[in-house]
Amino acid sequence: MSDKKKLFIGSFGAGNLGDELILLAALDQSPAAVVMTADAKASSQFVQQKISTVRPFPVGWHRWGEFVSDFSYRSEIFSLRRKVDQIVFPGGGLFKNNTKAILLWFVTVLWCRVVLRNIPIVFYGQGIDWPTQFWLQRLVLWALNQGDLVGVRDEISARNLVKLGFRKKILLQLDTVESFLGLPAIIEIPAQKMDQPQKILINAAKAFDYQVLIKKIEQKYSSNYELQFIVFAPSDRDHVPASLSKKIICPKTFTELKKLLADKPVCIGQRLHFLILGQKFSSEAFLLEAPYAPKTEILAEKYGIHSL
Repeated sequence: MSDKKKLFIGSFGAGNLGDELILLAALDQSPAAVVMTADAKASSQFVQQKISTVRPFPVGWHRWGEFVSDFSYRSEIFSLRRKVDQIVFPGGGLFKNNTKAILLWFVTVLWCRVVLRNIPIVFYGQGIDWPTQFWLQRLVLWALNQGDLVGVRDEISARNLVKLGFRKKILLQLDTVESFLGLPAIIEIPAQKMDQPQKILINAAKAFDYQVLIKKIEQKYSSNYELQFIVFAPSDRDHVPASLSKKIICPKTFTELKKLLADKPVCIGQRLHFLILGQKFSSEAFLLEAPYAPKTEILAEKYGIHSL
């Protein structure tokens, strides 16, 4: 019996809670897997378990310089040949319409093919955008063609794959986190006492009109509410309103995240996995503004999530 393991590859350890949730879901199925993460301590802390980790393939110049100068790093990468028997990209919008992202994941798959040549690759729960430039389309198609199995999280991604010229079987799946949490959920929500303020969690991945949002909140909840801003990715900090600068929450573990939502706050946000968590655990989930990406629009339509 082989003692080799799966190798999980994704945007792990980069401070995005959505990606760490994908990792948590993947480890639920294969807890002994090797995880390629940019920050082993942060990933392990979030999933709250001891995991076997390896540093990412050297894609950028900084990583490449480290790879060339650090013998232990090179040994870590090449030792994967005898440790793993399957490469798994367990979810997320890796191939979004972003030149940097496409180049990063193209080179990552290329590393897989060079270093781990005969090891099968599978993609699960992927969100595939339509690249606007032809050369980027070719890179995405080549990378996904390396997969023995490709699963996508929505019909738009499936259509984009076919449009790219992908000819293999496509598996239509739920988003990895959505599947892991088991949506939709039936939630018993305790009655809100009139003298208790409504707790509201806000998340933003893009700029939004804070004053307009406040007007909508006050129309619904009068003045009896408390606001907090939850950071799901480092870039979210760029969109924190000045009045909420001292009310920022950055959960470090899945338990912290669940506990935060266990009080049944109202969730108003933009990011896909924040809205999935809000749909699962909170009293109500709303769109902050119109969906900023097709993936969010699809989720909102599926569960009837609308703007406040």
